[in-house]
Amino acid sequence: MPRTSINYTQTNVYKVVCKDLNIKHCYVGYTTDFKRRANEHSRNSQRIILTGPNAMLYDFVKNNGKWSNFDMILIETRQCDGALDAKRIRWDFIVALG
Repeated sequence: MPRTSINYTQTNVYKVVCKDLNIKHCYVGYTTDFKRRANEHSRNSQRIILTGPNAMLYDFVKNNGKWSNFDMILIETRQCDGALDAKRIRWDFIVALG
């Protein structure tokens, strides 16, 4: 079955931050379905994930009060030309947020 193409015209750039203000680290990501992605992060943070692009995020969440101690905040919704454009925009926010 072929993959369905992703519509990047409404790409949401978000950050995951800890509710504990003493913890300054955050994760920046992007998605075309904000609610679905938040649910995925919540479910995955409860699993044991040893490798992959988000393994460090989920370990960090587990070690700092679990998903209930974190917020996923929408930074901006942008029209992107595709995955590479979305990744570039995400990187721009990572650099800007330090």
